[in-house]
Amino acid sequence: MSDVNCVVLVGRLTRDAQLKTTANGTAVSKFSIAVNRRIKKGEAWTEESNFFDVLLSGKIGGTYSSWNNSSCLISVSSYRQALPLR
Repeated sequence: MSDVNCVVLVGRLTRDAQLKTTANGTAVSKFSIAVNRRIKKGEAWTEESNFFDVLLSGKIGGTYSSWNNSSCLISVSSYRQALPLR
């Protein structure tokens, strides 16, 4: 199923979103999400956190940064795109 590329994350913002504008005027919002999951190890349950960096560009990027602040619960649905290392 190489044609399926869908990601849904539900978690809490780790800090307020950073809004920047590119040279051509496109708004870009950058933030991180902490996603928790419970794991059973033996008889005890423990929580494990994973952190994801998210970039939103265009109109949604500008709108998003004014709505949300740190520790807000959010859902992001998109496709995954790996960016080249610089």
